[in-house]
Amino acid sequence: MTTSSKPLAYIVEDDEKLVTIFSQALKAADFKVRNAADGQQAIEALSDLKPAVIVLDLHLPGATGDKVLLSEQSDFVLIKPISFSQLCDLTTRLRTALK
Repeated sequence: MTTSSKPLAYIVEDDEKLVTIFSQALKAADFKVRNAADGQQAIEALSDLKPAVIVLDLHLPGATGDKVLLSEQSDFVLIKPISFSQLCDLTTRLRTALK
């Protein structure tokens, strides 16, 4: 599978360690990954991006996760904390559903 045919996962998180964990899980499920550490930056980017999955922290600088969530039409919300294995399982199931 080429990178361009992979669905996009967008991580909006200001904790770099969590970004790394979420990125690893999403890449393992064959998603391409982009991220933002600021809520306002995420809102602006989401006007152009159409991610299949958004991992969103509610406590962000710039704009809260609630504001980011309101700017998107989200079908499913998963509240942290979530383990690496739970995220891997979820993203694998999502990836299968997107095929």
